[in-house]
Amino acid sequence: MRGCPYKIEAKEIVDFFDGYGSLSVDDVFIEESNGRRTGSALCIFENKEIAQDAKAALNKKNIGEEQRYVELHDCNDLFMKKVCQLFDDQDQDTPKTTTAGEEAEEKKE
Repeated sequence: MRGCPYKIEAKEIVDFFDGYGSLSVDDVFIEESNGRRTGSALCIFENKEIAQDAKAALNKKNIGEEQRYVELHDCNDLFMKKVCQLFDDQDQDTPKTTTAGEEAEEKKE
């Protein structure tokens, strides 16, 4: 999700997706950078079909008290690939699969 109000709570996101699977606050990750919210969030749905149905129905709909419209992206969108860093900068066709420990080791080098 992109375009969320900065004060959005996970429960509001869960309510936004009501009727699309059994999303819980544990499935919602609100992005922060340097302790500040960015307006982006990641939601983990039960399966791809539910996620695609929610995206088709709710993309650019309003959310939160401020009634900001949100853009919904999935793992196939270039925006999400960049945000989640799923692909290595050197090889756009090969998924980057590292664990947190491996990422820490890469940063040391």
